Amino acid sequence: MRDKNLLLIENVSDIILFFIERFGHQNLDIAEDVDDAIDCLRNKIYNYIFIGGSLSGSGENYIEAAKYLRKHIDNPNSYATIITHNWCIADAGEIIKLLPWTKYLPFSTASFSSLDI
Repeated sequence: MRDKNLLLIENVSDIILFFIERFGHQNLDIAEDVDDAIDCLRNKIYNYIFIGGSLSGSGENYIEAAKYLRKHIDNPNSYATIITHNWCIADAGEIIKLLPWTKYLPFSTASFSSLDI
């Protein structure tokens, strides 16, 4: 049943494939670069937003998506359940600094398999 809107901001193919397998039964959008992520955040409302940490094709870090939400705090997506699955503690910390309600859950198939979405 597709009752939740999820946005995955990620460009690592193994992580993307995992999300498709695990959460593909929901309304899952995938943004592989910052421009796509911001476009999604402007045009759709999400229940869950997963922010990765890899560099996008344009060389910008996915922290830019968090900066966008902070700058546009009136965007309903600013209050979605936001999870950063970034392994870089400094980048995750920056995202959490911008959006203090963000949860930090470094990516692993075990931890994300147990998410109840």
